Amino acid sequence: GIQGSMGGTAMRAILGRLAAPPKAAHDALAALNVKTADAAGNLRALPDILDELYKKTSKMGDTTRSGYFKAIAGEEAFAALAEMLNRAQECLHGSRPAQGLGHGGQACAVH
Repeated sequence: GIQGSMGGTAMRAILGRLAAPPKAAHDALAALNVKTADAAGNLRALPDILDELYKKTSKMGDTTRSGYFKAIAGEEAFAALAEMLNRAQECLHGSRPAQGLGHGGQACAVH
């Protein structure tokens, strides 16, 4: 998994790129038909975005999926995005509780 300050740095990068996507991120999100903002222009809930990204990329090969994640999250944060998608699926769909601690004591809160 992603640990400590590296996780915080990656999370900031991912949130920033989802909130105001640069061209590469915008193009990748558009190709996947994933909207990061609601009708009012507000950032959608992160668990909803992650769930949609997971569903739209889960059947892709590793190389294709990684290419999308690099475009969306950037070179430094794409591995963290992949990890976040996997963790979100575990939290949202039952292998971890929606609130509290999951496997290994890692947080699994969904807001």
